Amino acid sequence: MTEPQAGWDAESRATWEVARRYHECWRARDAEAALALFHPEIEYCDFYRNLTLAHADLPAYLAESMPHGGKESLRHTDRIRVDGDTAFIQYRYVIRLASSGKLVGFQGGEAIQVRDGLIIAVREYCTPVRLSGERAGDRIGLNPQRLARLLADLQAYFAEQRPYLDCELSLGQVAQATGYTRNQISHALNQALGLSFYAWLNQQRIRHLLAQPRQPSGPLQMAFAVGFKSASTFYKAFRLETGTTPQRHFSADS
Repeated sequence: MTEPQAGWDAESRATWEVARRYHECWRARDAEAALALFHPEIEYCDFYRNLTLAHADLPAYLAESMPHGGKESLRHTDRIRVDGDTAFIQYRYVIRLASSGKLVGFQGGEAIQVRDGLIIAVREYCTPVRLSGERAGDRIGLNPQRLARLLADLQAYFAEQRPYLDCELSLGQVAQATGYTRNQISHALNQALGLSFYAWLNQQRIRHLLAQPRQPSGPLQMAFAVGFKSASTFYKAFRLETGTTPQRHFSADS
């Protein structure tokens, strides 16, 4: 990571040291040491996954996100750059997706803000990249920046229009509505999330259901209310998302 620059002031040097220690924790897969560097009022923004996390959310997030050895890895691709209380880090990151078991690579960067010797804010940005050779997305007009934009546009379209409530929704309709091709959407979801379009679509339907303050009275009513045509597909998608059945999930909440 090189050494602090000769012309830095005391604040910049202190910021550099906190950022260095923090990313050494990631490389060592030491979640406990990383948590000790967080300010109690930290705001952690993961823009790729559209997450904003408080201190209480971070133990689980770190446990899920840190590389776990084997072929998973974290490698810095630039020196730590510092401007006063904020450090900037770039890295290459390989992790195995829990949803599919597939290894995926990301090119990432973080802005790390330090206050009183602790990290008060993290702004994390990343884009998926192919692990070796040519990026497959290049062949269909998706470099990492455009792929990230596609995912953001797709999420915004689903959040604003809720097209998933239509039981006849197809990949072709989504492609037409968003201005991307079917191949581009399928590639982006597979590369970034390890999911097919229809698996992701069903995931969005289940998440919509779980976010509602009141659910329909029975499983079939739940399924039809959020766009499923088949009870078996609904049960499968619900278990994939929650790890349990609708009956058990909602009885536990009541």
